[in-house]
Amino acid sequence: MKTTLRILLFVILVFNSHYNIAQNRTIDSLKLSLAKANQDTTRCIILSALVESESNDSIWPIYNERLKQISEKYIANSSPDLKKYYSEYYASSLNNFGFLYNQQGNYIKAYEYFNKALNIQKANNDKKGLAASLANFGYLLRQQGDIAKALEYYHNALKIQLEIADKSGMATSYNNIAFVFENQGEYSKALEYYNKALKIYLAINDKDGIAICYGNIGYNYEAYGDPSCDNSKSDCKFKSLVLAIDYLNKAIKIQEETGNKNGLANSINVIAGIYENYGDPSCQLTKEKCVDYSREKAMGFYLNALKIREETKDLLGMTQSYNCIAEYMIKYGNLDKALQYAIKCMNTAKELGAAERIQDAAITLKKIYEKQNKFRESLEMYQLYTQMRDSINNEDTKKSAIKKVFQIEYEKQATKDSLTNVSKMIEEQLKHKNAIAQQRFYTYGGLVGFILMFVIAGLSFKAYKTKQKANIIISEQKRFVEIQKDIIEEKQKEIIDSINYAKGIQSAILANEKDIKEYFPNSFLLYQPKDIVAGDFYFFEIYKQHVFYAAADSTGHGVPGALVSIVCSNALSRSIKEFQLTKPGQILDKARELVLDTFKKSGQNVKDGMDISLLVKDFKHGTYEWAGANNPFWYIQNNEFKEIIADKQPIGASEDQKPFTTHILDLNVNDSLFLFTDGYADQFGGPKGKKFKYKQFKDLLLQNNHLPIIEQSNILSKIFNEWKGNLEQVDDVCVIGIKI
Repeated sequence: MKTTLRILLFVILVFNSHYNIAQNRTIDSLKLSLAKANQDTTRCIILSALVESESNDSIWPIYNERLKQISEKYIANSSPDLKKYYSEYYASSLNNFGFLYNQQGNYIKAYEYFNKALNIQKANNDKKGLAASLANFGYLLRQQGDIAKALEYYHNALKIQLEIADKSGMATSYNNIAFVFENQGEYSKALEYYNKALKIYLAINDKDGIAICYGNIGYNYEAYGDPSCDNSKSDCKFKSLVLAIDYLNKAIKIQEETGNKNGLANSINVIAGIYENYGDPSCQLTKEKCVDYSREKAMGFYLNALKIREETKDLLGMTQSYNCIAEYMIKYGNLDKALQYAIKCMNTAKELGAAERIQDAAITLKKIYEKQNKFRESLEMYQLYTQMRDSINNEDTKKSAIKKVFQIEYEKQATKDSLTNVSKMIEEQLKHKNAIAQQRFYTYGGLVGFILMFVIAGLSFKAYKTKQKANIIISEQKRFVEIQKDIIEEKQKEIIDSINYAKGIQSAILANEKDIKEYFPNSFLLYQPKDIVAGDFYFFEIYKQHVFYAAADSTGHGVPGALVSIVCSNALSRSIKEFQLTKPGQILDKARELVLDTFKKSGQNVKDGMDISLLVKDFKHGTYEWAGANNPFWYIQNNEFKEIIADKQPIGASEDQKPFTTHILDLNVNDSLFLFTDGYADQFGGPKGKKFKYKQFKDLLLQNNHLPIIEQSNILSKIFNEWKGNLEQVDDVCVIGIKI
């Protein structure tokens, strides 16, 4: 979020400070909702979401200004509840503008806005917002070079986040603290805190946060090596590079899934640097061939990163790509190409007014001109380099001055930090006045002493009234909090009641396990939704001489997933009963057609649907057939594990739709069959917080195949819950086992 300045991975080298992964579809939907909104309470919610979703720094401030104007006008003349509601959005808008000023290098203005937001959050007892503002101050202090004070602010933010169990905020603070340790050369500490952040992001399934942590850890290993071993040794350096590439590839995978193109380009660019400078550690060719292979791979990655940055118009990122490619071309003797890219870097950097990037381009051009014997041009570039260096040094001097202003303002603010501090201040003043009064009493006599007694009495009365007023304010704030608490609890009860009712509706589409046992007596069903209602469901239907049994995974989980599951279950049932289909492949074809037709009626480009593993038994002839959409079919025959791969397409919209394949199964008595969704294998847990994975899932099924079927089910459930431990369940789980 813009209200918390996250210290991300490649701040030193590659990441833009303003990081966002918002999708165009989300923004369009929010704009449409804003146009239709007829209340300012609703407009504030939508505008806040637009500010967070929009990545263009010339657009989101427009939404933020509107958010600020709407929320500000209600603060003075509103009921206490509404005043609190709007003041939270007003504080958020101030924090957003503080973020913007910080990006522009106007640190005094950034401080001013952050401080205004902080005071509002204190008055509202908005602990989550307060923690965000403390993190913002920590970032400002880190920029001014006051590392100790920055860490103090980060830890204060973390303390509040731990108190209110704000997991996302805690992970952000761990990242901030890790980055400070990294810059102080305490790489072991940095990794410790990056891993703390990663553990939380994995637990709450925050893919953006997971990708950030993977990138942070990968860059740490690449730049500084593995702190647990001696990186002067070649084997340790090799190990560090392997770890770095592994973590960066994990980040890339998530960034591709979420469409985070800026993050993707940054990760790719760092890996390119590893290949260029150290080679590909996984290369198994001869040393000479590995050098050539790594060179080509590095250039491919550099060009790929540049292409993405050009697509997203990430000008700052483009300057880095241009300079990396130019330096690469210098190293390998292609000076003409190097010159082209270095000039592009210089022009773009000048367009942005980015002194550090102009400095980089100037030193690169100086190298090129020297090699071309163009000494006049080389001298000009060196002069430009020194000019930019002096400019940056002057900026550091300016920051130092700002730091002093900030420190003075901080000290002033610290004295106002709470009512306790105010009382202490008055108490100290009274003690001082008493001492003066006593001295003057002896000097000037009774009259002056009598006057001072009145002065002291007046001050005491004023202190009493101040304290009384403060107690009234505290009582009012407490009352407002209690009102809000009651409102929230009532709303939460309504929501939970509605979801429980939805659970009853969803349960109606699920077969009774007694009916399943009638046709598959030697079977088990492990069904464990993530939430009250689920996107996963099991489908069971009897039609004429056929029984149909499936494990299905609808898009999403919770209430949205449950709604999709009802649509998909209905499509399967209609395909069988209305269209009288019995071949599993044909059933999936028709179900896809019906699902697409249902969502088409919304008039929007809905891509929801399901993955499924569908088994059909002809109980008259004792034969089995199967078809799958993305989910495979596993079976154990003669104690040998076997798998049939599903068609790689969902029951829903896809680019290259093909008919689903019907597989005729050659099964024997005592064979074990398994239908399942991805929730079991994708669960994070274990001693290292990693995924359970399909390999371990297969081994578990094969290892327990000799046991009675119900015991297999109990073991699967026990192992899953032990693996999950204290972590949150990441997805719905559905596993079906059948012994023939």
